[in-house]
Amino acid sequence: MVSQCGLTPRSSGPSPACRVSPPCFSRAIVARRAYAARLRGPLISNVRPHKQHRIDMYLPLDHFDQPMRVVYTLRDKLRADPGYVAQVQAMTLNAERPLLGLKGKHGLFGSDAWWESIREGRIKTKVISGVITELFFAGQDSRWGDQVNSFWLKLDDGSTLQEGIYATQKADRRLFVVGATVACAHALDELKKQPGPGGTTNYAEASLEVAVSVGPSAA
Repeated sequence: MVSQCGLTPRSSGPSPACRVSPPCFSRAIVARRAYAARLRGPLISNVRPHKQHRIDMYLPLDHFDQPMRVVYTLRDKLRADPGYVAQVQAMTLNAERPLLGLKGKHGLFGSDAWWESIREGRIKTKVISGVITELFFAGQDSRWGDQVNSFWLKLDDGSTLQEGIYATQKADRRLFVVGATVACAHALDELKKQPGPGGTTNYAEASLEVAVSVGPSAA
């Protein structure tokens, strides 16, 4: 199922979208200060323009045999919606919800510490790529109406994954067609609720970057 926020819990099967409750800002401020002190550093502003960060590219676009266009980055998403960052962080810091939200083990979502943890490998990342075999509508996201918002992606090993359509510019949604090649980079951030099935680690997948071929796949 497609997450409105770009965070999707992963387990042994399709999961509901990761959702957050409206933050209680008074408690969140106190909790954030305590969290910053625990990390032995000053609290980092979470809504600064992302141009202050070094721009990272997560997808090896030069490895593809056809032109690829980056149509979504999480940095653009957070720059356009800083309030969402505050919501996700507030859920992490809400001690009254011990099983909901991200753990924040390697930094609060969207903070400088979080991005640094991705660069340094403390937060795991994965890259997947394949060919779209089917488009469909999933969930109850009224913003999409009856438009497709998801697709099945066939990987090189023959397996298939369900992915959501992410595009910063509405016009780029047209690139998601059957036969198109898609590459996605995800950050795997630990959830509070642990363990996962069979003693595994529960993660939320945050889509860092999405690229689509500019024409039908030759495969």
